[in-house]
Amino acid sequence: MTMVQGSSAHRRAGEQLAAPACSNPGHAERSRPPASEWGAVVGRWGRVLGGCLRGRAWPLAMTVASVVGAMGWSLLAVVHSDGLVMWRVPGDIWGTLRGAHVVAWGDIGGVYRAGTGLVSFPGTAVLLVPVALVSSALGLTESFPYPLPHPTAWLVLGPYEVVLASVALFAVDALARRLAVPAGRRAWLSVTGAIVLFPVDALWGHPEDAVAVGLLLYGLRAGLDGRLVSAGWLAGAAVAVQPLVLLGLPVVAAVIGWRRLPGLAVRTALPAAAVLAVCLVGAEHATVHALLDQPNFPRIDRVTPWTALAPRLGGRGRSLAVAAGPGRLVALAGAVAVGAGLWRCRWATVVGARHRSRWVRAGSAASPMVVPGPTADAAAGPILGMGGSAVVWALAVALSLRCLTESVMDPYYLWPPLGVGLLAAATASGRAGGKRFAVAGAAAVATTVLAELHLVWWVWWYGVTFGMLVTVACGFPDRVGRWRSSSVPRMPLAQQEREHCALGSSRG
Repeated sequence: MTMVQGSSAHRRAGEQLAAPACSNPGHAERSRPPASEWGAVVGRWGRVLGGCLRGRAWPLAMTVASVVGAMGWSLLAVVHSDGLVMWRVPGDIWGTLRGAHVVAWGDIGGVYRAGTGLVSFPGTAVLLVPVALVSSALGLTESFPYPLPHPTAWLVLGPYEVVLASVALFAVDALARRLAVPAGRRAWLSVTGAIVLFPVDALWGHPEDAVAVGLLLYGLRAGLDGRLVSAGWLAGAAVAVQPLVLLGLPVVAAVIGWRRLPGLAVRTALPAAAVLAVCLVGAEHATVHALLDQPNFPRIDRVTPWTALAPRLGGRGRSLAVAAGPGRLVALAGAVAVGAGLWRCRWATVVGARHRSRWVRAGSAASPMVVPGPTADAAAGPILGMGGSAVVWALAVALSLRCLTESVMDPYYLWPPLGVGLLAAATASGRAGGKRFAVAGAAAVATTVLAELHLVWWVWWYGVTFGMLVTVACGFPDRVGRWRSSSVPRMPLAQQEREHCALGSSRG
């Protein structure tokens, strides 16, 4: 009996020692958020996500369709080679994924010396770091340095890169909504844009081109809205991913004005300069060779009329390499000229607004010859009366210069001018605007299909160049030719005399 009582005493003592943790009966219930709070949190995030996706149904649907189409194409349309059944996976993406592994290891300075073949800025490899971490954690196989018939990492990398490239679809749709493109035309813009974008990520594995153009379009929209700080950082992020968007920076600079240009230049240069500085410290020779020489291979890729003029970097046969850097410098000079022309039109618009403002102030309400116009404050917006469609068209022209001056071409080089050219054509107004957009869409799709064919080099180059130019030409703004004449109105002679007398009396 004594032993039993002692055991009971020990149990009671243990319960008393454990009691303080649950001394308050409602403590455990209060320590957990009630179900109503969890429901409120989920509802709040649902409303935020719904607000972000509201009005973006077509870009979202095209993103899902692109993921399904890309994975179906790669896994079902197999290739039979040497008795092996191989998935159709893009070859270029594996070198970039290798660079992402190097970045994940903390050696961002070694992305150019790891045999990745990377010739763009390191932001491309940074984007794929999540896939590199997942692939390493799960032990997935990759087609680097040798191709594999069934690289299991593609099951993660494929959907990720397609979703990543679809940023461009959302950016095009966002800028189209900003420019008041009708909803039906925006839907067809998303469908056509997804078709043109499909080979870039599914066939070639270069989502960085689409991501960079998408960020640049978001930056352009921010500049049109007067959010200059956001415009600068978005443009800087675009440059850090793919330097081809340098061709569009003169257009963005013309939009925001030269007074705000220093701030834009600093914000645009900082992201790319930060990552390039690390690469230069870690591997100076490899970084300079990749970024300045820009080696390209005419025996593997597509020859252009300028291949014979490009400096040779060495090699023979399929390994023959030529420099793409000189041609791209010519394209950059042409883009600066496009930006200067846009700035000239912008300045004419500013002068016209000032003249109209003086006209309104000097005129009298009783005079029937005075035509009311906007005041200087009303016209002093971010774009100062310039049409947004003209800005988008100028951007398409600037991006098309790369394809016109490249020493060696790849089919995915055509996407930036085609995608932005479709957006410019979608902004055309009137009944003729719908026809122009239809022609642009047909030309863009035909050019995309033609670019994937293996033809004689001159047939291929002249064919895709013609299709690209047709697409861009369909986006020519309606009133760009009348900017200069309409922006500075002709003041009636009687009104000029009254204003002159008023100014003279005020000085006297």
